Amino acid sequence: MKRVNNFFLIHLFILFLFTCYTAHAQKNFVSGIVVLNSGDTLKGFISDEEWKVNPKIIYFKTTTESAFVKYTPLTTRMFRITNGNWYVSYTGLVDGSSLKIPELKYNPNPPTVLDTLFLRVLVAGNAALLYARDYRERDHFFILKTGDTIAELGYNKFLVSGYDGTHTKVNEVYRSQLVKLVADCPSLSEKIMGIPLVYNRDDFVALIKQYNSCDGAAIEYAESKERWDFGFSVLAGVNWCRLRFTSDKNTFLKTIDMDRSLGYAAGLGFNAIIPRNRKQWSIFNMVYLKNYTAYGNTELNLADAENSVYIDFHYLKLATSIRYTSPKGAVKPFIGLGMTNGYALKDKNLYTNASGSVKELIDGPKRYEFGLVAEGGLSFNHFSVIVMYESSNGMSPFQDIQSHVATLYGMVGYTF
Repeated sequence: MKRVNNFFLIHLFILFLFTCYTAHAQKNFVSGIVVLNSGDTLKGFISDEEWKVNPKIIYFKTTTESAFVKYTPLTTRMFRITNGNWYVSYTGLVDGSSLKIPELKYNPNPPTVLDTLFLRVLVAGNAALLYARDYRERDHFFILKTGDTIAELGYNKFLVSGYDGTHTKVNEVYRSQLVKLVADCPSLSEKIMGIPLVYNRDDFVALIKQYNSCDGAAIEYAESKERWDFGFSVLAGVNWCRLRFTSDKNTFLKTIDMDRSLGYAAGLGFNAIIPRNRKQWSIFNMVYLKNYTAYGNTELNLADAENSVYIDFHYLKLATSIRYTSPKGAVKPFIGLGMTNGYALKDKNLYTNASGSVKELIDGPKRYEFGLVAEGGLSFNHFSVIVMYESSNGMSPFQDIQSHVATLYGMVGYTF
């Protein structure tokens, strides 16, 4: 039973990866503009992939039915998604060092690499703050002042050796760059040395906004800060459950044949939608109640109806899964993989032998249960239909006796 359950979950995992890969490869054309190096502005549709790593190529259509054309930073000045992000072209030097401790070097001077990419605009005005994220998950920030060229705000970490061991030091070149940037704004230049500027988006955005507002000037553009979206739901349905015992030594428990059990499942769901990626990825949590009530018997004396087993467990469970939801269409299919943690609120388990005496089947059953879960379903407006398959380790507290529980859930939900 365990081998079958694991085989099933492995195939679901492969399907999960294939579906996510296929969805990632799909284009999502939305309205936008592209400004070419010639100065011409093209209006049409851009494939908005809500890039985590800044793009080096974009796909553009003049109409929804036309073939797409590829554009790079070498052929364009900028592009902008309608009601979305704004990107400018950049070809120049980028800090090639890592900020991860295991990858640090002893060289205080960071290596630079020549790169060509689109930088995302965070703030625009008399000065612009630009952003890029590389494949190593490092954040890069750039500034552009009217009449100047784009320059990266310098920041790197490196190792130094001392009598008491190896330490980490930092070069905060960005501080002097920002002091120079705001020098022509007296109200800001007088207090900038007292501003605790950490190398992060929030501090840089706040400073550039202040500079662009100097002497009543207007801010041309400021990107809205990315936020997580949340959905709360109530869910109710049924569970179909089967329990099996396996052991290399115990011949009694492994001969027990338990009936399949039809029970209830109901609870509350909390879906945390990860920013960007067109709201395709989320972390779904569900707290729910589930019962397992079933009869069984042993193969030692199947003819005797009194030689029976009765199990009645009620669990409070938390299921946590990484969920992928298709971004297109009114009806949105989703799939997910995760784990469950449960605690038995009720743990009745009885064995009645041929003489009629009743005792506990398992003396001191384990109340905590851990499992793996795969889910799939559909959502439409506020409603959803969910099917989950769970493989969990049951109630056996013994190392040489394993209990395997396979549960299939079917639930409907309403999201607020």
